[in-house]
Amino acid sequence: MFALAAGALILLLMPSGLKTRNRMSILLCLLTILFFGALAAYQVNRQLFAYKDPRFIRFYQQYNKRENTNAPKIIRGAILDRRGRVLVAPDLADEWKRRSILGEAAAHPIGYRSRQFGMTGIERVLDTPLSSVRNRPPAGAETVEADPVQISLDSRLQGFAYDVLAGRKGAAIVLNPRTGELLALASSPGFDPSDPSAALRDTENTPALNRALQGLYPPASTFKLLIAALAIDSGLNPVFNCPGSGYMINERTPPIRDSEYYSSERNGTVWGGWGKLNMTDALVHSSNVYFAQLGIRLGAKIFTDCTQKLFVPYTVLASGDLSLGTAAPKIPDYTKGPRRLAFASIGQDDILVTPLHIALLTAVIANNGQLVQPTLAFPSTPAPQTIFRPSTAVRLADMMREAVIRGTARGVEIPGLSVCGKTGTAEAGGGDDHSWFTCFAPKNNPRLVVTVLIERGGFGSAAAVPAAKEILLEARRLKYLP
Repeated sequence: MFALAAGALILLLMPSGLKTRNRMSILLCLLTILFFGALAAYQVNRQLFAYKDPRFIRFYQQYNKRENTNAPKIIRGAILDRRGRVLVAPDLADEWKRRSILGEAAAHPIGYRSRQFGMTGIERVLDTPLSSVRNRPPAGAETVEADPVQISLDSRLQGFAYDVLAGRKGAAIVLNPRTGELLALASSPGFDPSDPSAALRDTENTPALNRALQGLYPPASTFKLLIAALAIDSGLNPVFNCPGSGYMINERTPPIRDSEYYSSERNGTVWGGWGKLNMTDALVHSSNVYFAQLGIRLGAKIFTDCTQKLFVPYTVLASGDLSLGTAAPKIPDYTKGPRRLAFASIGQDDILVTPLHIALLTAVIANNGQLVQPTLAFPSTPAPQTIFRPSTAVRLADMMREAVIRGTARGVEIPGLSVCGKTGTAEAGGGDDHSWFTCFAPKNNPRLVVTVLIERGGFGSAAAVPAAKEILLEARRLKYLP
């Protein structure tokens, strides 16, 4: 195409008085010069700069098998954690093999690189940096190791968070609310990144699914943090009557009730309700009856505006046109009637989010109402975006602290740490509920957010709270918390 275009241009520029034979001779000469000039330029570029092009290097290593070549073999670079500790090391014997230090514990964020199955995770997104060298290799070098890349994970916290899940389906996330840096991004069950074939075949347990980023779940009562924040930001602080009989949206729908009603029913007793509740006590007791009424009072527009700002797909790592990110949350249209809005206000209905979305909601509260994009890059370059007023975040932190002192999150209390948290119990259908817990610590100078989701774990206080407490204690031992 280039040659045809060049030829047409040359013909147009030639003097009109030239004979056709002369015109064709001149054209052929000029095209020949252009062809050999372009070929020479390509060869010069290849000789001087091809060592920087990972696509050329991979092609050369895979298909050029000559023994006497002077081109050095490029060994894929290592992946390091935030402290410079090796997460994945190159295999000198086989360019396609990688030695994963944490194995299945970090298989989801780091991913795999396989001749048969391709690449996933960080291995895919950072394929170009991992295959590149910044400086020209020394003359005569037989092998050159590509530059390592460093990410925000802490190998100690990553491995510990994965072990805390103990093989249960779920996710555990640790992040810095000020910088957005992810210190742990654990998903369970895991798989062997050196041989992902078994994980890809297992459709029942889906070990290849990164539940922290791609798992979609009803947020349950963790979503009450959002409803409370919207109410405070709007200047609302209502007191609602919360009877044991529940809240009737209209005559055509069953009442929304608190979990205590069903516990009493199973025990053969009658739940009398909480009576009149303010917002703080409603969050402490995680009252469905209160927050359903509060959601209706807020209205669909406020709710929709905020969810469209906060609950969106997030990219945690990007390089060129490749990226690693969350699944898109499912946020239904709540402007069509109060019933769906009431159920969404307690984290049910058809709303689905990832564990990272709940971790970010918690991080906004911990970071004075500002959202920082989550990232695996290290160091990060945060660009805060205001979601709530700072005074709203302070009020919510007080409420979450009360939930730990005297509410549903009492089990996470750690002396001297002032944890602020919120439990959640998500109705999943066909079995036990999903168990949620999200928190940050310490209250007055938040350093870490911890979010745990355990599928079929039952009440949030039963499974997710103990797991989060163990992670907090380990983070404290590692000096991330005071």
